[in-house]
Amino acid sequence: MKRIIDGTTYDTDTATEVYSDASSNPFSLGYWGLFQTRHGAFFKVVCDHDGETHTFTPLSDSEAQKLLERHANHLVEKYFGPFRSTARPRGGSPSEYRSVWQGELRQRRRLKI
Repeated sequence: MKRIIDGTTYDTDTATEVYSDASSNPFSLGYWGLFQTRHGAFFKVVCDHDGETHTFTPLSDSEAQKLLERHANHLVEKYFGPFRSTARPRGGSPSEYRSVWQGELRQRRRLKI
């Protein structure tokens, strides 16, 4: 399937299928899929139970990330990079944990990140 939306081409044949889910009913052709174009843009395709394309929606990175967090959490870091762990350092007290975060904040302010 191919659509041009706001001057951008979204094509399921050339894009990477990031995640998809289909209806569990054997008589239904209902389906939705999250795709990423060769240039990194995300889009979502939804098909009705009769197999007809219902919606074809471009997504921002944050919308795609939220969708993956909800439906395929194991793929989030693959497409959006590693995230910082909120776990405390092993054997560390809460005050040590706070000082680690405060040190990171000071460094970010210096680097203006």
